[in-house]
Formats: sequence, structure tokens, C-alpha cells
Amino acid sequence: MISNDNSLDGITVPPPRKRPTPIDRGKLYGDFAHLMLPGERIRDVIRDRAAFLHITGYMPTHLRSQAVNILLQISRPYQRPASICGHCGNRKLHEEAIRDLKLEHHAMVRAARDQRANGFFVNGHKEFGERRTFKKVLMRTGDHPTEPIRRLTVTLEGAIKSGWD
Repeated sequence: MISNDNSLDGITVPPPRKRPTPIDRGKLYGDFAHLMLPGERIRDVIRDRAAFLHITGYMPTHLRSQAVNILLQISRPYQRPASICGHCGNRKLHEEAIRDLKLEHHAMVRAARDQRANGFFVNGHKEFGERRTFKKVLMRTGDHPTEPIRRLTVTLEGAIKSGWD
């Protein structure tokens, strides 16, 4: 007889493991599923571009059409700000894509989250119409008028640089 306290006649039974639901790559990636298998070169390329999208909530600019189409397939328009700080962005990645590409372990995502914990906000781009390269994320402080503005750049490798260059 099994009791509610997960014990069986004095033997403790561990609770069931909580496994994430399996990812249906065919549904997630659509026509691009065959390209997004583990070990494929394009998968690593898309992972870097998806990391930028995940952090900023914006599509990077000046990408090849195949990369754009894959990013559009794994993301959706979002009504609220979609960046990790909740201040900017209009596209959000599907949760399955974040899990499948292991974006929470990406160096740029980890560094941006660390800087977010230090009070920095994502700045989508310097000026309207300017390029948004996937290789760097611009961050800043100074939302309050009495607070000095500090700027930094998080690179693709997770390095932190002072200022925006």
C-alpha cells in the first residue's frame, strides 16, 4: 500500500522526475527541421542569432534570408516588450526553441542576465534605423533623471566592454 508521503512500508520512494516535454523539431522548425539537427553547422549559426533575439526582443538586421526565415519560424510577434529586461523588443522566441538551442547556457545570454542583475537594461539600438548586429548587445543604466547614464556592450562570447562603439 502506498501512502501519500511517498513511503512504502518504511521505504521512501522518490518523487517522479519532472522531465520536460519532448521537443517536436518538425513542428518547431517546419521546413528547416533537417537543418536544425544537433551537430549541423547552421544550428550553431542560428543559435547565436537566436541568442540576440532572446536578449533584445528584436530581429538582428543584415542576415541571409535562410537565417531570417528560421528565426521567424521559431519566434512570434509579441505585444509587450520581449527583451530580458522588459523594456524593448517586439518578437519572442518559442519556449521550445529556447530549450532546444540551450540559449540559457549561451555565453552572451548569461553575461546579459548578469548585467541585468547589476541594474543594466537592454538598449535595442543606438538610433532609429541603425544596424542591429547579432554579435553585440547594447546595455545601459540611467532610467531616472538623477541617475548617471552608464553604457556597456555584451559581445557574442560573453565579454563585457565599457561604452558603445
